[in-house]
Amino acid sequence: MILLLLLACADDKPAACTSTWYADADHDTFGDPAVTLSACDEPWGYVAQGGDCDDTDVLIYPGRPELLGNCVDDDCDGAPESGCAPSGTTRISVASDGTEADRERIDVGYGSDRGSFSAAISADGRYVAFGSVASNLATGAAAEGMNIFRHDTVTGETIWVDTPVSGEPQPGGAYRVKGEPVVALSGDGGRAAFWSSASVDGGVHGNGVYFRDLPAGTSTPLPSATQADGTSPGWLPTISADATGIGVVVPYDSASDIGEACTSIGYLVARPDSATAAVAVRCDSAVRAAALSADGTTACLVVVAADTTSSVQVWDLAADSRTVISTPMDARAWECALSADGGVIVLTAEAELVVDEDDDGGVTDIYAWTLATGELELVSLPATDVTDATVQHAYGPSISGDGRYVTFVSAGAYTADKLGTNKDVYVRDRVDGTTRRVSVSATGGNADSDSDQAVISQDGAWIAFTSEASDLVANDTNRCEDVFRSPRP
Repeated sequence: MILLLLLACADDKPAACTSTWYADADHDTFGDPAVTLSACDEPWGYVAQGGDCDDTDVLIYPGRPELLGNCVDDDCDGAPESGCAPSGTTRISVASDGTEADRERIDVGYGSDRGSFSAAISADGRYVAFGSVASNLATGAAAEGMNIFRHDTVTGETIWVDTPVSGEPQPGGAYRVKGEPVVALSGDGGRAAFWSSASVDGGVHGNGVYFRDLPAGTSTPLPSATQADGTSPGWLPTISADATGIGVVVPYDSASDIGEACTSIGYLVARPDSATAAVAVRCDSAVRAAALSADGTTACLVVVAADTTSSVQVWDLAADSRTVISTPMDARAWECALSADGGVIVLTAEAELVVDEDDDGGVTDIYAWTLATGELELVSLPATDVTDATVQHAYGPSISGDGRYVTFVSAGAYTADKLGTNKDVYVRDRVDGTTRRVSVSATGGNADSDSDQAVISQDGAWIAFTSEASDLVANDTNRCEDVFRSPRP
């Protein structure tokens, strides 16, 4: 009797289960093929489908539509979208369908290397604006001279920014001095300040800085830069994150709300929605370069005195007070940029300002100055594994919103793998003391030409820059300068 019961129980035992389940840590219904469990029923946290190539990101899974411009394998097919380099670099100066910028106008007087230039980037790196003399990037763009465009790295769309209010193309702006910014973007990428010599607002004004509200479709000259002679003077535009303040360098004798009569160059911060503006200028000096913080509270000014000495000044707009960064009189400052709250200022100076570390013979270097403490720090330092750094000028600083990351440009060897004399873009981490090269070829090696004009997003994740190199991405055949975007290495 007992034997019969045992046999009956053995017959009732279910067959061994062989189902394989995959761990789904990000809950996107696709599991990690490397983490499995065999069981009859679905265990908690596991799913029946594997194939998830990144089980930490809910937006990455098999079959997901590939996003353009992020250089991520969104659909887990083994490769990101077409045109991405292993470094994650993508070309920004392309039409919405991916067509590269043409050379139609470059070959007839604009120079062999001057195609697209002067990148500006939104706070999260999604949008990149730039100037270009290409004729095929967006429908309706002016047939002559320079135009301003904005590229959306998520949708791939490239639009024309400096659109006249009439909607009719106007002669585009002439190419300004190489290296000067011609466009700045608000934090959300929806508003822009740009320079143009075209008559953007229907023939009333020209040759100056305009404010473009892309969602509203409006372009207007800066109110306090509008002059009776029909010009809207100003250059080197910067804009606050919320677009409530726009800063421009202006001719002193054109700034009508300054009572003193003399000729110089000053800095004006205007509000696009009003006729008010604040101006920083003195008759015995001129502003060489300037920038506005993302929160709109602070500006940095590179001021050249009558005796040609220069200084970097921090201008508190609310208090209308200026602090001079302590530098030797012969420092010869050139450029500056600010963290989001204006608390950290990065500058280019031609002097050994940090004696213990700065022994490169007086070439231009990048420094960071902390407003609260007065501490001055040398930023353009080579990586720790560089044993014989080539001494070259460093310039063109840009800083992340929190002040941690600083980009700069140099032909010097700031990383051990840098070879040759081409200019490269570097990024310095002020917290962990590392320096990394951004402008590498599609295979991770040395680019075949110069890179320049770098700018880092406020979140520190993305870096946009210009380059004449043809090997940063695949199928770059237009033989002219392009704009690129790379993730911070």
